[in-house]
Amino acid sequence: MKREQGVAALEMMLLLPVLLLLLLGGLELARGATLRMALGDGTWRAARYLSVYDPWDEVRAETIVRDAVADNALGGDPAAVTVTVSDDGGRSFGHVITVRAETTFCPLVPFLTPGCVGLAAEHSVQVEVWP
Repeated sequence: MKREQGVAALEMMLLLPVLLLLLLGGLELARGATLRMALGDGTWRAARYLSVYDPWDEVRAETIVRDAVADNALGGDPAAVTVTVSDDGGRSFGHVITVRAETTFCPLVPFLTPGCVGLAAEHSVQVEVWP
């Protein structure tokens, strides 16, 4: 029995790095996924706003996307988001408006990925505002 003392502590020391890696990797994956979902939600809301209210209000569309990233529960830098609004040649009734948002996701745990990852979301809708 005396030879088995400390075996549990040794096993824990061997497994602890693996468990921490799994835990931190899961947290980083969750941070990246929620940021990507915030971008997707923001682009959808911005495209919907442009479609229904004012197809030329690109500043408000950018604010909508940045607010969605700022409201993300696991963080995200709204200032690092690039928002692009494009159309298919017009912004009157029936034309298509596309809102694209891009940002960079840098994990807090540096050894999980080789570096920062670019995230993007895009949404296209038809203009519904009647002149």
